[in-house]
Amino acid sequence: MKNVLFIFDYYFPNAMANGICISKLIDDFNKRGINVSILHFDDKYDHKQYAYSNNCKQYIVTDDCNQPSKYKVYLKWLFSLRSYPTVKNKLVKKWYQQSLEIIEKDEIDTVICTFFPVETLIVGNLLKDKFNRDSFKTPWAM
Repeated sequence: MKNVLFIFDYYFPNAMANGICISKLIDDFNKRGINVSILHFDDKYDHKQYAYSNNCKQYIVTDDCNQPSKYKVYLKWLFSLRSYPTVKNKLVKKWYQQSLEIIEKDEIDTVICTFFPVETLIVGNLLKDKFNRDSFKTPWAM
């Protein structure tokens, strides 16, 4: 049985475009007998909100740093050379560490990273380098 991990931004109940599209893929994967785990970001994490499971294992990365205003984030995107192309290097580290745990725990053989945010793509490349697997996909490598 194949085990897939999706890494992306927001999922239900705060889903954005990636989360909505991936939920449709999860439904299709489940029909084909593929086990799906998802690792997503949520800055409004509340245990009570996560009743929606869509027949997949959900893992959530939170940003426990102080939340800057949206304007500061956009300015950092525009003017940050120190951490280019990421906005938050700490978030990449958290995503990477949690991905390693999920890959071992759920016996993941395929990782699919989506873009936006760019941090997920960086995590995908770090995982691909570590495990030297062609089944770890990023959009430009498909």
